[in-house]
Amino acid sequence: MINLNDDYFKLNKDLPTPDKILKYVSDYDIFRAYLNNMKIGAAMKSPLRRDQHPSFSIFYNNEKNKLFFKDFKEGISGDVFTFLRLKFPGLSFNQILQDIVWTFNLEDKLYTNYKISGHTKFNGSFTDKKLLGTIRMNDVKRVRIKSRPWTDYDLWYWQSYGICRETLSLYNVIPVEYIFIENLSKNTENIIRADRYSYGYYENKDYISYKVYQPYSKELKFLGSHDLTVHSGYNQLPGVGECLIITKSLKDVMAIRDNSHIPAVGIQSECIMMKTKVMNEYKSRFKEVVTLFDNDATGKNLSKRYKEEYNIRGLIIPNNNKYPITDYSDIIKYINKETAVHILNQLLK
Repeated sequence: MINLNDDYFKLNKDLPTPDKILKYVSDYDIFRAYLNNMKIGAAMKSPLRRDQHPSFSIFYNNEKNKLFFKDFKEGISGDVFTFLRLKFPGLSFNQILQDIVWTFNLEDKLYTNYKISGHTKFNGSFTDKKLLGTIRMNDVKRVRIKSRPWTDYDLWYWQSYGICRETLSLYNVIPVEYIFIENLSKNTENIIRADRYSYGYYENKDYISYKVYQPYSKELKFLGSHDLTVHSGYNQLPGVGECLIITKSLKDVMAIRDNSHIPAVGIQSECIMMKTKVMNEYKSRFKEVVTLFDNDATGKNLSKRYKEEYNIRGLIIPNNNKYPITDYSDIIKYINKETAVHILNQLLK
């Protein structure tokens, strides 16, 4: 029976609906209000269940023209209102909507008389339309792989750079048979038969991601889900040491480790700088930190920038008139490991 004395009728306000709420607040900010440290496209631990390995992500769905979540383990996805229904299964949908009204101080626009126990009001600023537009422009991709057994030709390839099987295992390198590229924004997935020489690098930096390396591919040499904050080899570093080398690939990280026995990490691009707090961490753990990028114009320019920004030495492999040598592992391949060790030792002196 309808109670005509209910506040809803006295105040003459509209009951909240998803469309009415979205007139005043974006789905991006609603996700922010009900999720801690929410990031678009980055895997996080699922807030809907116990999750030891991050397998939950938020992305912009171009087909539906709104933000979606996806729980990869459970195989469920939907918009922010579907997410809240799953997050608060004991509440009616109307109660959830009224809590959103209360959370965002929309009481002068929409009716509410319910607040979720323990939930607090949104204390941030509303996201401007420019940033929301940027989110809509970015496709969010997730790369997965199907592995295959190691073969002799795989081991020969890596041995040509002085890298042994045990080190490949230590750094989570896996031969790849198929590559799955899931575009969350477009709700599509491409399946690619990997090249004969194809290897996946597995990283676990708050979440699981893969980078696929196909050394002889002209079009798809690198594919992956690593963000630019991933430093390949970070998890394998010792606690402290004499020297740390910052280089540009996991292949060089492994080659330096196996032959010169010096710890190293690889950044994801020779066009970016790392965060100052990360460099400070490296300096606190190692007596000296140096860079060793390619000896081309890009590598030399980045080496100069690191020296100016962080006051660290930049080492450059000498050019070779006979062989196409640009980095440490190339010296091993085209000359021998003894020469690579000797050149690096001289550079460090």
